[in-house]
Amino acid sequence: MPPEERKNKSDRIFQKVASTEHYHLAKETESLMIYLHFDSEVQTVPQFCAAPDYGMPIVVPFCYNNEIVPVKVFSFDELQVGVFGILEPKLSIRSQAERLIEPEKLRCVLVPGLAFDEQCRRLGRGKGYYDRLLKRIQLKRLPPQCVSIGLAFECQLVSEVPVNDSDIPVLMVITEERLIKSRP
Repeated sequence: MPPEERKNKSDRIFQKVASTEHYHLAKETESLMIYLHFDSEVQTVPQFCAAPDYGMPIVVPFCYNNEIVPVKVFSFDELQVGVFGILEPKLSIRSQAERLIEPEKLRCVLVPGLAFDEQCRRLGRGKGYYDRLLKRIQLKRLPPQCVSIGLAFECQLVSEVPVNDSDIPVLMVITEERLIKSRP
């Protein structure tokens, strides 16, 4: 996908995310976790930096001991490029205990993926980081539930994503064209 098309479609996806009640509830409680895009994923960094209400703290993932550690950041100046070329909180930020967020306190988690299907199953990069995070949230969270939203381009939707017992589907997928909710 050409860069300008990727940016335009990412903008449309962000507008759909920002129009959901889940986004607004998470924003009010400072419990919105976004991934920091990598490679060909739906872009999140420019969209959240340009948001009219930017300045609110957001939670971003940091991978440690094969787990995602949610870390609160107040500006993108608090990020650095990590080992795999993905932005992550600087060491000075992630070493502050008050910046570490318990997963069960998250209200909305934006999740990347290589592919999704209409049952909201996702194909990740094979390490299971988000599956383990979503499982931890499901096991510890009482209502109101944390909403996991997969962000994808329409071209990333496939008829069926292969899954196993450790794969956790998201509750909805948002593309530039539509919003798909998982069926109970």
